[in-house]
Amino acid sequence: MTLKEATEAAERCAPVTHNGIEYTRITEAGYQYDANGKRSPFVQLLDRCGHSVTYADPLRCDLKEEQEHEAE
Repeated sequence: MTLKEATEAAERCAPVTHNGIEYTRITEAGYQYDANGKRSPFVQLLDRCGHSVTYADPLRCDLKEEQEHEAE
């Protein structure tokens, strides 16, 4: 998904998957900057237990809803 799509998913509190793992929702979406000022998009994913987070590239994330529809 794009960063814009990730932001929209975060606003809806939609569940997402990353590397085959389901996460409750996206809690942050934005850009990180390296020492040279190059920006990279990121999302923060809340795990299903609600106790830890994972930072990920939004391009490697999918809405859980979309995957369920593809399986049908």
